Amino acid sequence: MYRLENCLRTLFFVSFLVVLTAGCKQSSYLGTSDLSSLYIPKGFPQGFSCIVYHDNDSISFALLRFPNSSISFLPARQGEKASRRIKLSYLLYHSIQDNNLVDSASFVYKDTLAHAPAFFEKTLDLKAIAGSDYVLRIEVIDLATDKRYFLLKPFTKTVKASSNWFRLETERNGLLQGNYLSEDERLRLITSDTSIKTVTCKAFYEIFPAAIPPFVEKERQKFGYRNDSLFTLKLKAGTSDFIRLPHEGFYFFQADSNGKEGITFFRFYNGYPKIKTPQRMAESLRYITSSEEFNKLLSSAYPKETVDSFWVTTAGGPDRAVELIRSYYGRVEEANRFFVSFCEGWKTDRGIIYIMFGPPNVVYRSDQQELWTYGEANNYHSIQFLFQKVLNPFTENDYILQRQFNYKEIWYNAVQQWRR
Repeated sequence: MYRLENCLRTLFFVSFLVVLTAGCKQSSYLGTSDLSSLYIPKGFPQGFSCIVYHDNDSISFALLRFPNSSISFLPARQGEKASRRIKLSYLLYHSIQDNNLVDSASFVYKDTLAHAPAFFEKTLDLKAIAGSDYVLRIEVIDLATDKRYFLLKPFTKTVKASSNWFRLETERNGLLQGNYLSEDERLRLITSDTSIKTVTCKAFYEIFPAAIPPFVEKERQKFGYRNDSLFTLKLKAGTSDFIRLPHEGFYFFQADSNGKEGITFFRFYNGYPKIKTPQRMAESLRYITSSEEFNKLLSSAYPKETVDSFWVTTAGGPDRAVELIRSYYGRVEEANRFFVSFCEGWKTDRGIIYIMFGPPNVVYRSDQQELWTYGEANNYHSIQFLFQKVLNPFTENDYILQRQFNYKEIWYNAVQQWRR
């Protein structure tokens, strides 16, 4: 791993400039920024991630990972080796709609390794005081190409034992990046609050249905909150033993089982977010099939042949079928990465719109809403979808589409684009 302290010790990784500022004024305003690059695969490299966890009431840490394969080499100069150079910056606000900085910093790093580790890693110290909510904006700039990548990471420090007071560590791969696991691997719970001696886990195994079309004005079925299993973890010096959670579903860990605060961990099928098996391929076709076609796909004794036949028939030939398969399941996989919530990302409201229409051209986000535009912003002919954030105790990534009957025509036009 590409940790700064190791790199300084071995001279493989050299930091040649550090500029640190805190609490200064900036003109950047998240509430009026176009965030569409967050949902463009090339603008958001696979493996680019950040986890935030609290150390105490005044300090939090952000662990950043960025794939080295997305960083280009600068040509060798006289007397120097070819090198990768990146600029890493962060801005910390209280909310997306707040333009007053809480903390900020900027670093530039140089690496001359011919064979670098898979990921550049950096741990950032954040001056986040207990009692507030925050949103962290991290930007990575490839100085060879001037390509810019950024992510937003909301987190809370209002209540003790909320999700960011915990982190999950896998037995083989260290700290879990994100909040889900896609293979049967042992993991353990860690917290800096050593006063926590036991944690209760509520397990939920419910299988959720796929989202409904955007013109169907129907409320989402309410979740019953009745757990399927319950067990307790003992922590010693803030760390539990390694455990295995082989059952698919989601697990809610709480220091106080009577409260609403805790950390949620999702256990999806092996291989998630990819769609590889015929069964998974058939299930995710729900959005472009009739009820009769869909039932046939799910009940077939030969699922692979049935899925292949569907695509060849729908596309009008094998060549176009290959093109459609690559595009459709690529979007399903991307939706799984971007919109994972209480269920797989492709089943969510943002997932269904992303799969059918592709990445939005413009995205604006407030603390409670996300507005997607297909076309130019403020253009009468553009299509817009408004998503409302749901107060969900298990995830901060749950949004419901504001459905409208006048989406019906554009929906069926999108379906036909996939079926020509």
